[in-house]
Amino acid sequence: MRKSKNLPQVPMHLGMVTFAIFLIAPHIHASTITAASTSRSDVAAAIASAADGDTVQIPAGNSTWSSTLTITKAITLKGAGTNNTFITYHGNILDLSPSNDLPARVSGIYFDLFPVLVSF
Repeated sequence: MRKSKNLPQVPMHLGMVTFAIFLIAPHIHASTITAASTSRSDVAAAIASAADGDTVQIPAGNSTWSSTLTITKAITLKGAGTNNTFITYHGNILDLSPSNDLPARVSGIYFDLFPVLVSF
């Protein structure tokens, strides 16, 4: 018969901490990209440079957009607050179609729309 060697055992809590780090790791590298202004082109440029999990920050200000903004990434689009970031557009202002079944979020923006059309 062959004798087995005594291998060091990893404490259970250390293994669980390591597992938790692997779960959280993809979210640690999320970035915040700030759009240069509230204009549709500046917001679209910031979104283009974002990756899934990032936040695109829209500064305070007023803009009128002339076309729909399509978001295909799992990002957060965040204004400076509904009393500070105002976007006006008459039609379909946002098309939220994130890939990979991940969520896209929009907050802190006052949309002045007529009629109200937002695609999900």
